[in-house]
Amino acid sequence: MKTSMLRSVSLLALACAALSASAQNLVVNGDFSTGSFAPDWSVSGSNVSLENNGVGFTTPYARFGAIGSTGTLSQTIATSTGSSYTFEFDLINSGGTPNSFVASFGGSTVLSLLDSPSFGVTHFSYSVLATSGSTTISFTGRQDPSFYRLDNVSVTPLSTAAVPGPLAALPFALMALKRRKRA
Repeated sequence: MKTSMLRSVSLLALACAALSASAQNLVVNGDFSTGSFAPDWSVSGSNVSLENNGVGFTTPYARFGAIGSTGTLSQTIATSTGSSYTFEFDLINSGGTPNSFVASFGGSTVLSLLDSPSFGVTHFSYSVLATSGSTTISFTGRQDPSFYRLDNVSVTPLSTAAVPGPLAALPFALMALKRRKRA
């Protein structure tokens, strides 16, 4: 009886840990796999498009290549005021200068590149704080001789010690087992 109870508690702990580890991405269609920006993403400016030619990414990706002006891709997501999040994305710069790329979270710039040299797939990750119940993430780019390529955009909540997760119940389950053993 004790062995089966301990095994059940162990399986519950593993299941809870797996659930805690996989935070939900708040960005809809962050990998652009639907093959369309609409209805989740807003596009403004010139020359922001979807592309799938296998240059560094295996799924469709957003391509910025505006000549002489910038193009912007943005999405507004539900957030909690005062909560921390991880804002991540993958980026490629395929060309020379002039170029610029800016990523922002809630109007605050997290990445600003100006006349950056070309680079392959680079993963960017930032800890950010939401200042309202909805937050706009945006990417603005210009790449005159070639393209910036964007993929795998995500915003996930950071876990905090103040908010008990599923594993918080584990010590109580173990204490209950101990009490049963004594009785």
